[in-house]
Amino acid sequence: MNKYRKLLKELKKYKTFLVTSHINPEGDSIGSQLAFTALLHKLGKRSYIFDAHKPNHRYAFLPHVKNVHTVLKPGVTYDAICYLDCADIQRVGDVNEKIDLSKPKINIDHHLSNTCFGDFNLIEAHMSSTAEILFSLFKEAGVKISRDTAICLYAAILTDTGSFSYSNVTSFTHKVASELLKTGLDVTMVYKNIYENTSPAAMRLLGEALSTLALSRDNKIAWMEVNKNMFKKSKASRADEEDFINFPRSITGVKVAVLFTDMGKNRIKVGLRSNSMIDVNKIASCFKGGGHKKASGCLVKGPMPEAKEKVLRLVRKYV
Repeated sequence: MNKYRKLLKELKKYKTFLVTSHINPEGDSIGSQLAFTALLHKLGKRSYIFDAHKPNHRYAFLPHVKNVHTVLKPGVTYDAICYLDCADIQRVGDVNEKIDLSKPKINIDHHLSNTCFGDFNLIEAHMSSTAEILFSLFKEAGVKISRDTAICLYAAILTDTGSFSYSNVTSFTHKVASELLKTGLDVTMVYKNIYENTSPAAMRLLGEALSTLALSRDNKIAWMEVNKNMFKKSKASRADEEDFINFPRSITGVKVAVLFTDMGKNRIKVGLRSNSMIDVNKIASCFKGGGHKKASGCLVKGPMPEAKEKVLRLVRKYV
């Protein structure tokens, strides 16, 4: 029995599901949750999406995105918990404090660093996104992918592959995209909503962040920061810095790019990107984070200057 058939067999055991994902959900997280709950519905199941944070406004166009809740409504019941696109159970933030962790846990993910925390784990680290895994699950289940679900899956793949430009893109990725296009989804509409839908506040925040851009002496490491004062001055949300790391990453000669974001409560979110053979997943794992070889992240305790010093010292050792 293949792994997808095993997952379907596992899903058939339960009638109701609570679906969740990591904090500050991005395209793959949101799109995958919406697609997965659509599949559960087709299988005759009921589900409730419960995340720590609201989706960024750029994903407001996704069909049924209002089904992503940040409050667990009274009376919501579930037989099992499904974690999607989440490498570590702690990555869901305070969701774990509000749900019944004694329930069976199903873990579906594509991160190399996944800790296999579920009672059932389906980890496909060779796939570009969790959405690719779900596409295969739809196929195994024999469930037709609707246009609405195709939009969610395509948006998820688009964001996690950097518009099909990252090294995680394979021939299968393009095959999946081709199949999704056959549903009649408007790729221009998806792209414009995600990448050409920047709020004035987010643009002001970017300007503030770019003023902190710095390079190592050999120009192999580039970094910038987003601090509390910037959020306050620009009136932007923390979700608005989702793609900022692409700016230091795009500089000629840079091997590793780092983005430091103040998350409050003495926590600094660190995003790491590699343009070389350097495995940033190893760097992130030193701070109990993880992800992929080319893209990873972690949370570091302490004030911004201290967090930057710790992380950059380690990055320099690898570079």
